[in-house]
Amino acid sequence: MSYSVFISYSRSESGAQSRALAAKLGSLAFLDASVIDDGDQFPQYLLDGLLNASVVVIFATKAYSESRFCRLEMRLALAGGDAAGCHLVVALGTGFNAVLDAMPAVVATQNWPPVEATDSLEALVQRPLGNHPRPLFDRLTRDEARRLSKAFLEESKLPSPQALHGILCSLPPGVAGQSIGARFVGRADLLRDIHRVLSEGDGGAAQLTSRLTAGGGFGKTRLAVEYLHRFGPSPTFAAKAEESVSKVVNYE
Repeated sequence: MSYSVFISYSRSESGAQSRALAAKLGSLAFLDASVIDDGDQFPQYLLDGLLNASVVVIFATKAYSESRFCRLEMRLALAGGDAAGCHLVVALGTGFNAVLDAMPAVVATQNWPPVEATDSLEALVQRPLGNHPRPLFDRLTRDEARRLSKAFLEESKLPSPQALHGILCSLPPGVAGQSIGARFVGRADLLRDIHRVLSEGDGGAAQLTSRLTAGGGFGKTRLAVEYLHRFGPSPTFAAKAEESVSKVVNYE
């Protein structure tokens, strides 16, 4: 069964308000009440529910901005809609600015109602439905959505790359010394394994030395560069650097 409206919300913060809207919309609304662990993959039924919808309601709260699945739902909704964001309805809760800041200005600057204003939200949803808008999958195919989901979830497992100001390091010259940001996908688990090894123990020199071995062209340099940009500026790493403990990566 397909639904015209997808309700995207944080289960920890907007459950009551989202259920009230779903009850008001009846059979039009898709509302998932299951709990998804942070390490899970994005469920197929959620992806289908989102892509089959013509209108997406986002309950914008601080908890929403901190949930990687909520952020993914918003990213997919933005990718599948038009430039004017006519398919989006936003309900404003506590800390809503963290969500609006990630939206296009044409959406973020509208006068949206609070999360408790169920009647107003229903009216805003019914307005675009009256024009029989196309579902999101007309603009964003399922294969495209899966690729976007995979890339986003992989990216969200890692800290964002940071500048290395004040961090003493030795990197190869040229582009090898720069992070490739969101294009670094598929190796998040390797970076976390390296960080776990380097973070174990009391910070002695032996624990802060790591050796990467592989044949030529396997991406050892890129792995080391991305690790440094993503974990090097962290407080833990900086504190150890202040103790004059060096991190060594050997390339073979």
